[in-house]
Amino acid sequence: MKLEPGASILHYRVVEKIGEGGMGAVWKATDSTLGRDVAIKVLPADFSSDADRLARFEREAKVLASLNHPNIGAIYGFHEADGVRFLAMELVPGEDLAARLEKGSVPFSDAADFARQIAAALEYAHERGIVHRDLKPANIKITEDGTVKVLDFGLAKAVVGESSAPGPTSTPTILPTMTSAGTAIGMILGTAAYMSPEQARGKPVDKRADIWAFGVVLFEMIAGKRLFEGETVSDTLAAVLTRSIDLDALPRSTPAALRRLLMRCLERDPKMRLRDIGEARIVLESSAAAEPDAVVAVAAAQRPAWMWAAAAIVLLAVGAAGALAVSRVRGPAAAPAVTFLQKSFRRQGIFNARFAPDGRTIVYSGANDGTKPEVFVIQPEYQEAVPLGIPASHLLAISSKNELAILTKARWLHHRVFEGTLARVPLGGGAPRELLENVREADWSPDGSQLAIIREAQGKDRLEYPIGKVLYEVSGYLSDMRISPDGTRIAFMEHPWRGDDRGGVSVIDLAGKRVVLAEGFGAEEGLAWVPGARSS
Repeated sequence: MKLEPGASILHYRVVEKIGEGGMGAVWKATDSTLGRDVAIKVLPADFSSDADRLARFEREAKVLASLNHPNIGAIYGFHEADGVRFLAMELVPGEDLAARLEKGSVPFSDAADFARQIAAALEYAHERGIVHRDLKPANIKITEDGTVKVLDFGLAKAVVGESSAPGPTSTPTILPTMTSAGTAIGMILGTAAYMSPEQARGKPVDKRADIWAFGVVLFEMIAGKRLFEGETVSDTLAAVLTRSIDLDALPRSTPAALRRLLMRCLERDPKMRLRDIGEARIVLESSAAAEPDAVVAVAAAQRPAWMWAAAAIVLLAVGAAGALAVSRVRGPAAAPAVTFLQKSFRRQGIFNARFAPDGRTIVYSGANDGTKPEVFVIQPEYQEAVPLGIPASHLLAISSKNELAILTKARWLHHRVFEGTLARVPLGGGAPRELLENVREADWSPDGSQLAIIREAQGKDRLEYPIGKVLYEVSGYLSDMRISPDGTRIAFMEHPWRGDDRGGVSVIDLAGKRVVLAEGFGAEEGLAWVPGARSS
């Protein structure tokens, strides 16, 4: 039977064609029995010749029809008449999110609200063992009153079986997208752009694939552009698997809560990804997720206030761009009243900790008893630190561009000192890019473009800035290096030999002129530049 406007099939009267998708045409129709408008989604003709596939689809459709949630497009029934098999579904008015994004990015308040509703729909389905598997803007409708409806829940599994990834037995073209725009190639690319890495590899998926797709959709709403794109399906899938996730593409005023949520959702390793979409919903229900950060740098500039509150000695270097604070902790009596919040509950030693540019996320190196060091991330919304997933790694510094300088293959030398291969890695995760071996210390320039390092070469300790330019070389031992806020000076400690816990504090400029500020500081002390402090 050929459907056309005015035709009747069972108790449905066809009104007009409203879309085309991987499962065939989608029609608006009127249910004459109940007097309501519905969407009819006609299944491909090859379903009729595959009894096993048809039986599986019917079983899945019955499960999906049990979903009853205000943010999920309902399935009313699975029917067959005159050789045509079709789904009767809720007809959702309004435009899909894909059409909305063609106009540009979504305001933070709207993006947070839309994402909250999407998360609520996913949470409801996940609690009932149903995974969407094909979440993307074309499957998300927004009504005139701002209500979000997620469409095609679970149909990817119903159509292609346990895995909805393209592989030897399936292709992206048969994923059940309902869309009113775009050619076939557009639908293929659109599907690929939101696939999780495990889907792109053709592996079985679970609810964590939806969490990844949710993160990609949220990114696109905020940034106003796709996170992953390519000229072909292969290019797009390669980007999903390998391209760095650049959160710097987001507007500078993006709320910190949204940035942290995106980092958790867009972990390529499913084991490191946000565990439950309900956690995302909780974050999105807070006002912090909808309010733009006026000046992100303010929080970062105030960072050292509590970190170095225990200082008993402050030495000031010449120059107005920042003063050097040297902290010496002599016991509880030396420290003023400070409120501490426990964020890590692991039994482990912590060697180095830094704030991210948002002023709230904390990154640190830690090691459990008998294990090698590893880099962990703590975010305010969560009760436990999450490992970055890089074994035998040690944190050195975080740039203003959310990039970490770490040591891979880290070897413990003494006290809190490690040596290894210097590498760069985005805070959001990814494969480390290794730069140089036998490095102990590193710090970022203020603009996040260059690294200063301390390493041993030819039996001497070298301070290089940028890498390859030797500013200072000594037969002794260098440690605790920090670049000044204006990038014109570097503070460090110098010891007579490796392992000696006493040393002097020096500052060197970019021309190699060194000034010794103090002697006799030990391993329990540290250095920090205080932005904006007056010097004398």
